[in-house]
Amino acid sequence: MPRPIKSITDRRTKRVEIRLTAAEENALEGLAVDAGLSVSDHIRKAALGSKPRIQMATPERAAFIKGLAELGKVGSNVNQIAKALNTDIVTKQNISVSGAAISATLYAIQTLSQNLLKHLTDGHQR
Repeated sequence: MPRPIKSITDRRTKRVEIRLTAAEENALEGLAVDAGLSVSDHIRKAALGSKPRIQMATPERAAFIKGLAELGKVGSNVNQIAKALNTDIVTKQNISVSGAAISATLYAIQTLSQNLLKHLTDGHQR
């Protein structure tokens, strides 16, 4: 689903540029990370007191987001394999999906499941 289009008055089109030393830039980035914000949102909040648009994902949430992205890739591979198998059944031709592709996909699913389970159970007793 695409991002909703903002009204002209809500679009951020103006830019402000400042110069920083390397140490100041590192400090600013550190403050933003500690606050769970982007550098832009951190500066906006500090200067204007405005509420940040988006907070950075917690490490746990970031791990789940990464896991979901990987699961989407694996799902795409499984879908391609199923399509190839179904096409070959209809045309009564030899199956064109290699055993290596199927094994790699199943291995990816197993690895992803183990990693997600590890993230869910780290620090928690079963």
